[in-house]
Amino acid sequence: MGKVGTRYTNDRTRLENVIPLDTPYLVFMDPSSVCNFKCKFCPCGGANKEYWGENKKTSVMSYETARKAIDDLSLFPSRIKTLRFYKEGEPLVNKRLPDMIHYARKKDVCERIDFTTNGSLLSHDLGLALADAGVDRMNISVEALDSDGYYEVSGVKMDFKQYLHNLRFFYEHRNGCHVFIKISDLGLGKHTKEEFYSIFENVCDEMAVEHVSNVWPGFEVKRELKQTDEYDIYGAKMSERPEVQVCPYLFYSMCVNSDGSVSSCLMDWNHIQIIGNVADQTLKEIWDGKTLRDMRIEHLKENRRIYPGCRECGQMKCAVLDNLDPYREELLRRLETT
Repeated sequence: MGKVGTRYTNDRTRLENVIPLDTPYLVFMDPSSVCNFKCKFCPCGGANKEYWGENKKTSVMSYETARKAIDDLSLFPSRIKTLRFYKEGEPLVNKRLPDMIHYARKKDVCERIDFTTNGSLLSHDLGLALADAGVDRMNISVEALDSDGYYEVSGVKMDFKQYLHNLRFFYEHRNGCHVFIKISDLGLGKHTKEEFYSIFENVCDEMAVEHVSNVWPGFEVKRELKQTDEYDIYGAKMSERPEVQVCPYLFYSMCVNSDGSVSSCLMDWNHIQIIGNVADQTLKEIWDGKTLRDMRIEHLKENRRIYPGCRECGQMKCAVLDNLDPYREELLRRLETT
């Protein structure tokens, strides 16, 4: 039976003790920047195309690009901790996702494999293929608790009973995969947290209600959606957490977009901070390269706002779990001497 939990673990390595890392802890690899939903609160879906810049092009990652990126991971001195087949689209749009997971398992490049999905395309056959491929964790974003709510929030017609049936089937055949199900407070609509917990407690290991916050750089959640800035993503009061100046993601994660380009961090939904491409570089070369090193140094110098994507990033205020600010000077010395 599922318990109330969180999408993140509290058992986190103290980054200030290990930076600089020769191997990233976390790699995002986006199987698809295409999404089959049009959620009002998300800049990546079709509901907010007016915010897309000229660099924002949706695509489905080719299997060849995924293999190249996974092969690159084997060049790092250690296995990465987590390979996350997700960044900005719906992973299940990519029909080769089970093959990508299986290939990463065969190459033994990571300790864990997970991804986040809206779950709408999780058929019985696909669920079995994902479980057999060896996915360790699936984060499922539920957008509403009935069919009418799905149309209101995500612009899709959803058979909610069939959706719930498919999630239950996967849970019963998950082959050890940890299933985490979350919903936003916006998605609850007229329903209560208790109703959400009651509906999903038998189809997941953990579940949570999260808050819709303004985390995306260059995109603000519309006020008519009744989003407030009083709480962070996890429901804690914003007044009780400082705005972090040094982005921790630059120091422990990297992101491969669906077209093979590499972004500076997971929040680069509009592809304005591209730092390389797996077509002509290895991920290790990008990780160790001057572009990313300079970004880290500028962040440690409290100059993150010289980068357009970092300047307006709400993640620093609403969601980051690691605070490197108190260790800024020591980390700067380490980076400048390595």
